[in-house]
Amino acid sequence: MTIEALAAQVIAVIEDSGAAPADLAGFSLGAPTAAAVAALRPDEFVKLVRDFLDRP
Repeated sequence: MTIEALAAQVIAVIEDSGAAPADLAGFSLGAPTAAAVAALRPDEFVKLVRDFLDRP
C-alpha cells in the first residue's frame, strides 16, 4: 500500500459521503496521507492537521 493509494481511498470516501469541505487530520502514517489528500484536492478541505510522533 502506498501513500498515493491511501490518499485515493480517503478521497473516494469523502466524495461518496459528500463531506467536503471538511477538516482533515492525520497521525503517524495518516499524516503523509492527509498531506497527499490535501495536495490533490486543496479546495475540499478547510483545515489540515498532521502529527508525527517520533518518541520512544
